[in-house]
Amino acid sequence: MELTEKISAGAHHYRAFVGPADKYDLVGATQFNLLTFLGLREHHYLLDIGCGSLRAGRLLIPYLQSEHYCSVESNSWLIDKGIQNECGAEQIALKKPQFDNNSDFVSTVFKRRFDYILAHSIFTHAGQTQICKCFSETLKVMKPNTIFITTFMKGDQDYEGDEWVYPGVITYKTSTMQDLTKSFGLYSQPITWPHPNKHTWLLISPDRKNTPAFLRSSIHLE
Repeated sequence: MELTEKISAGAHHYRAFVGPADKYDLVGATQFNLLTFLGLREHHYLLDIGCGSLRAGRLLIPYLQSEHYCSVESNSWLIDKGIQNECGAEQIALKKPQFDNNSDFVSTVFKRRFDYILAHSIFTHAGQTQICKCFSETLKVMKPNTIFITTFMKGDQDYEGDEWVYPGVITYKTSTMQDLTKSFGLYSQPITWPHPNKHTWLLISPDRKNTPAFLRSSIHLE
């Protein structure tokens, strides 16, 4: 048995703190595969909201061109451990990813707009006030055709609190998530894509007509 299989999700271990440690590689690969399916290519700029210990970043950083990967992450120790154990200093020196340590989703610090935005397992722990703050900030760095991918835990009840819940998971109705995105002038649609922890994926864009045609015709929209 691998050591990480014995560590509970949320424990102070760089792999466990971001979710089930024994699924660390699979969850990262799921994100990478979805993004590339949705058209992410090496020349695109990607914003990874809450990159943690680079669970997806360890695949995205080598794939993207130099300085094309950016992330906001409040826990700097997770980034340090991810670099130390997953990416390596040489890879970081080569690809020059950019990180900012803030808990308010402020993304304008990178002084650019992004082709893709990823917010994996953020809204599974966040109150609606925090979700709205995320949309407010990311809207400032979106292009007309930006593709924003996030996850939430679908349920019959909406979390009504304002506090960040961790390591616990909270739920939202799909209609609530879509109403929140709509309040910022954004289009959103759940998509069918596997998730090891049974999250629901949500595709968000500034305007449906600006979402690439192949997505509207080929991806399974719920």
